[in-house]
Amino acid sequence: MTAPLRSSLTVHRGPAEWDGMPTWTIHDTVRSRFFRIGWIERAMLRHWKLGDPADIAKATANDLGIEITPNTVAEFDLFLAANQLSDSIPPQPARQSVLTRLLHSYPFLRIPLGSPDRLVAAITPRLMAVLLSPLFALLILLVAAWGLIQTYRQWDVFVATLPPLATSSGLAMYGLMLILSAVAHEFGHAVAARHFGCRVGQMGIAIIVMVPTLYSDTTDSWKLTDSRQRLLIGLAGIGAELLLAALALSLWSHLPDGAFRSGAVTLATTALATTLVINLSPFMRFDGYFILSDLVNIPNLQERAFALFRWHLRRLLFAINIPVPETLPKKLRGILLGWALITIPYRAVLYLGIALLVYHSVFKLAGIALFLVEFGWFLARPCWRELRAWWLLRDAMQPRRLSMTMALLGAGFLAVVI
Repeated sequence: MTAPLRSSLTVHRGPAEWDGMPTWTIHDTVRSRFFRIGWIERAMLRHWKLGDPADIAKATANDLGIEITPNTVAEFDLFLAANQLSDSIPPQPARQSVLTRLLHSYPFLRIPLGSPDRLVAAITPRLMAVLLSPLFALLILLVAAWGLIQTYRQWDVFVATLPPLATSSGLAMYGLMLILSAVAHEFGHAVAARHFGCRVGQMGIAIIVMVPTLYSDTTDSWKLTDSRQRLLIGLAGIGAELLLAALALSLWSHLPDGAFRSGAVTLATTALATTLVINLSPFMRFDGYFILSDLVNIPNLQERAFALFRWHLRRLLFAINIPVPETLPKKLRGILLGWALITIPYRAVLYLGIALLVYHSVFKLAGIALFLVEFGWFLARPCWRELRAWWLLRDAMQPRRLSMTMALLGAGFLAVVI
């Protein structure tokens, strides 16, 4: 018998897949989590109260006109149980060891401060009426153009106005402008989400490798069926920072020397840097990643791209004949593989740099320990998992290709040692 569904679940129509197939979204209202399912699973849910997998399969097959086996129902039942969506397992946090929780929370720790939903709901209608006005868009374009022209003409003065980073007053100025930029960024996401009818959850402080920043919970946007609306929510934070930068660039040259002028230059610099270097990058799970995911209409882009990359890597190195993780058009498969080929070395260099930064930022004993955690968790652990997968697939490897690969790997290792 299948386990009954929890009463706190709601099912919403989801966006169409890349091939036009319909999807539905299961919303776990207790844990505020969302799960995307296909049309076959949605049809099975309509008959879930029958309880018996054979009866559910028969009723679903009659609805869809295709063959559905009890095994298909049993596999979906396991999926629901594994994700705590059925009454077989009550909703509770996954049990982890203290060490595992520390490793997960060390690089990214969230401290919720409260929900801004009531405030955002109050200001969104009037604010969006202004932001969506064609006159406002023209005005901002003129302001940005004027600021860029003035900055180009007085570039030496602009650079000289930046406060020195090595002083306490300079650090305070950069910190204050980063906070202002981050607040605008997160409220940009929140206002856009509320404009499309989504509830804004918690807003708080996120500490990413000892660097504090702000975050806003807009996971309610998973309910949206239009990927363009989710795309606009992702772009709204970047747009808010660019708006701040445009205003700061247009003002700094007209302000007298002093704290306000220095603050305007610092705000423009930090807003542009965090937007263009961090938030727009699609290679980390920041705004750029989710924007790319919505552009190509591929949810869970990272997991699917890495699975496809591992499949290609195993075929290339060992000629292992295993089924492809999923069938995709050639163009879309190329996008996922290209993203994975850039992202993997990019993150490896980034994680190694963070590990070295952490090592040099604290006293030596803690620095060594944190370096080993950073290096082991983000670099050595994924490599070990892949090596273990190779070992399990050793019987499916082609001997000639295996010999060639081991010779190349050995030569590469020897070159590194020398």
